[in-house]
Amino acid sequence: MEPLNEVTLSRLGNALLYWLKCCERRDLTNLYKFVYYFDFAKAKLTGKPVFGFTYLAQLHVPVPQEVANELNAYATSGLREYISYEPFKDEKQNQRYSIKPKREPDLSVFSRKEQAVLEQVCLVFKEASATLMSDATHLPGEPWARIFNEKGAYAPIDISLALTMDGFGDPEDPDTVRDKLDIFRQFKLAC
Repeated sequence: MEPLNEVTLSRLGNALLYWLKCCERRDLTNLYKFVYYFDFAKAKLTGKPVFGFTYLAQLHVPVPQEVANELNAYATSGLREYISYEPFKDEKQNQRYSIKPKREPDLSVFSRKEQAVLEQVCLVFKEASATLMSDATHLPGEPWARIFNEKGAYAPIDISLALTMDGFGDPEDPDTVRDKLDIFRQFKLAC
């Protein structure tokens, strides 16, 4: 897979900066889920994703392959301009990653509709625990769960499945874009 072009890299970098500014959980799993939800929420609402990355249904998380490739090649990636990404071992010697912002996000790289979706997805990520985010991804009928259960681990998740997702409102309805993602509100109330 080729490195991201300058425009896509700028949009991804600024989306990650906004996520880092808004959200306390800054681990790799949440980074991947944030990009997935941002892309799929926009696709659900408008029929077009923000990035259109290739997502694989890995064991616990939908992984955007282009993002994973940029992070795997971090030493030479353009993402270095936006974020700091450093591996470390936790107290149990598990591999973890420190992800920190290097500057303020520039939201002018997104349309107003994309900014609204970005804000709502970040609001949900700020309020939901990692467990709730995982539970939401793993709900029967959701794209990750459908592909993982039907085709197995590492199968690609078709972006068109975004149209069947719960919690993002009706396509092109600007009022629902401003609402919280219903699915997470339901999880929060249940906890």
